[in-house]
Amino acid sequence: MDTLLLNYLFLPPRVSRTQICSRWLGPAVVRADLRKEFMHREWTIRTYPLRLDRYNAAAFFAFALYSVVWSDISITRFVNLQATILDLGANMQIAWNVLQNPGSYFSVLPQGHGSLLPWILVFLPGTYWFALIFQSVWIGLGSLPLFWISKRRLGNRVALVVSCLYLTYFPLAGPNWFDFHVETLFPTIFLFGYYFRTRGDSKLSCLVMALAASVRFPYTIFPFIFSAMELYLARPKYGEDRGETLKRTVPYFILYIYCIALFGYFFYFIYGGSLSTFLSTTYINSQAVAATVGTASAVHLQLTTLSPIQETSLNLVRTFLLYFAPLLFVPFISLRWWPFYLPYLSLLLLSGYYGLYYPYVFTFQYPAMMAAFVFLGLTDALAYIRFGRKEPANDRPFISWKELPHMLIKLARIQAAKVPTLRQGKAGRVLDLVQTQALQGNAARARGRSGFRFKRGAYLLVLIGICCTSALFASYYEPYAPFNHYTPVPFDASLLPDWRTYDQLQTLVSMIPAGSTVLVQQNMPEVYPLQLHHLALAINEEFWSYYQTTPNLSAINALIVDPYSPFFYAVGVYDFGYSPYSALQALWSTGDFGVAAEAEGMLLLERGYCGSPQYFLPLTLTYTSSDFSGSNSSGNAGSVLANASLGGERAWQGAYFFLPPGNYSVTYAFIFESGSNGTLTLDVGGDAFAYTLALQSFEIANTTSEVQQNFTLNFSTSLMNGYAGFKAIARGFDGQILLKSVSVVQLSANPSDLANESNRC
Repeated sequence: MDTLLLNYLFLPPRVSRTQICSRWLGPAVVRADLRKEFMHREWTIRTYPLRLDRYNAAAFFAFALYSVVWSDISITRFVNLQATILDLGANMQIAWNVLQNPGSYFSVLPQGHGSLLPWILVFLPGTYWFALIFQSVWIGLGSLPLFWISKRRLGNRVALVVSCLYLTYFPLAGPNWFDFHVETLFPTIFLFGYYFRTRGDSKLSCLVMALAASVRFPYTIFPFIFSAMELYLARPKYGEDRGETLKRTVPYFILYIYCIALFGYFFYFIYGGSLSTFLSTTYINSQAVAATVGTASAVHLQLTTLSPIQETSLNLVRTFLLYFAPLLFVPFISLRWWPFYLPYLSLLLLSGYYGLYYPYVFTFQYPAMMAAFVFLGLTDALAYIRFGRKEPANDRPFISWKELPHMLIKLARIQAAKVPTLRQGKAGRVLDLVQTQALQGNAARARGRSGFRFKRGAYLLVLIGICCTSALFASYYEPYAPFNHYTPVPFDASLLPDWRTYDQLQTLVSMIPAGSTVLVQQNMPEVYPLQLHHLALAINEEFWSYYQTTPNLSAINALIVDPYSPFFYAVGVYDFGYSPYSALQALWSTGDFGVAAEAEGMLLLERGYCGSPQYFLPLTLTYTSSDFSGSNSSGNAGSVLANASLGGERAWQGAYFFLPPGNYSVTYAFIFESGSNGTLTLDVGGDAFAYTLALQSFEIANTTSEVQQNFTLNFSTSLMNGYAGFKAIARGFDGQILLKSVSVVQLSANPSDLANESNRC
């Protein structure tokens, strides 16, 4: 037997086998054999993906466009004060801590959510914009290795479609939208690791996969599964010596051990060897975990473990299937990636955490667990649909029973001719001949039959259907999507960034005294990292656990709040008894705090401060009729219309807002229809009208025609007025009134009665 043929049989396959196959099997068999290698052993063929061609250029252009669009969305959200401390601010603080004292990072790993990648964040402190842009670019970067993986099996055109589908995949909107998280690094790192595996570079693949295992503690399970599967697939091939097996197996074995070591490190050194704490860190319901580890009776075990499933059974299924629905559930065809779906499905079964379920999950970072595997499954499934079932591999001889008699006759004839071989002895010569015949039989079968396959028309129909469904879901579940307001996954995306409010907040933050213990609101990550301030406590989240302390209002020296943020009245997921509003009321009621700065309602309070604010921009608010509700009212040209006849009483009220201490002027604008007369009472109240800030009645003479009149109330308040609102009452009134608008203007920051409070000065 020729030495070239033995090299073909026992060396790793390469494209250079063309000469070997041409010499033994002919050009037609070579084409069939290479096509089969391209389809089913593509990970052993080295290619050069950065070669400049139109398809690579198109993939890079799509990636660049995605990065620009999402960077703009992320920056707009940040400038509009929609980012949060517990996520963006916390990660920036951790990065700053690493920069100041790298050794301290590993002592607070639970606060870092078990991430071993502090170096990713080290260059980001103080540059929030760069952090958000980096995240958007990194998420989009995953489309490139996916394109290179897909082109090896599906061709350039279909690979480009798969790459674009990844960029428009709506679950990736959540990781991009929800501030900065190290979890968002995982899909791209894993895709690059798998891409290097397809190139046959097992060492580089395992190195990148080790990096993916270090992204965050729960995500270590995926490289662990990958290494276990590769160890199984890398088992010795037929006729292969142990050296080749060992060379292929060692990198995956090292990765396997590394993942086990990470689990052990977190379990014993970070979570104190507590299984319930170890598992509950992955968002599993703590009661279910406690029951699972045997701290309850069997009956209690069943109830507590299954309660999340019973309560959210329909939502659980919907959440899981929505990852596959935009792709017509085609990834399910690939069984290879099913084990990678199980960890997330297990979290859905055991967890009671709302952030993992629809609709909230698609605005959070958690879809990063699934995105890479869904699209790798899509690539495998499309290859199966297009090319059919997998044929036997060339390095594992296959001989059918029908061919056995003919092969034995050929072996007898060739044996009689005493064909020389590299193997010694009769048994070695026969083994070589068997492999030769099997190789020829496999090549012939590859040329004549490739198993079940769809027709080309059906394959194209599947691709078109996937593109249509993906576009449909994107039109509902992406930010700025035309139909997003019809879904329970609302992205509160403003069209334009509010630079004025952002600059005002930056001014207030810059005025916080150095060394202060400052209490801040959850939507103000700009306060971090704490290079000047002694300590910061997020009011409505469990951020203080990062510093192993508890909130103590008596130790607070400063407070900064944004009353016109949705976080102002919210207690938060981790309730410790205070919302920003209640904390503001508690500190203000002590009389020890003064308003050091005020910018259109945003406040900076300092302990012991007295006098006028150092920085002041008056508050101006305007509300239209749509902000009010009324009795017996209906919409009329954008206004509220109320009928009051026979001395009846009809009232409007609403537009609840916050008023800091100061002097104010409130103007109501009404339109009175012809023949209207009676008494109109206007009321400005605080705490949902628990008390009155201003009250005045106006007499309306019998109008002869439609007339518009404005009524103004002036008042002062020294309180922090939450849930303030307007009310208009038509008492003893006959006619028709249209409420057009109500406007509020802050005249000054210090009301006249504030100077009388001696405990503030």
